[in-house]
Amino acid sequence: FTYRTTFWTDGTIDETGVLTGNIYIQGSGDPTWSWRFYDNNYDSLFIRFADSIKAQGITKING
Repeated sequence: FTYRTTFWTDGTIDETGVLTGNIYIQGSGDPTWSWRFYDNNYDSLFIRFADSIKAQGITKING
């Protein structure tokens, strides 16, 4: 069994990297989405999420 966490948007990204729309996250119960897997660093999971958004060229979200 593989847990799947899906991310998607309902908007568009302009040439400056601005996403006009929302980002949605649909989890499936993945236990690794817990602070316990990140050395009790509560923010590290969301920092990784933000880094993934930046890697897609998104610089700002208007949602």
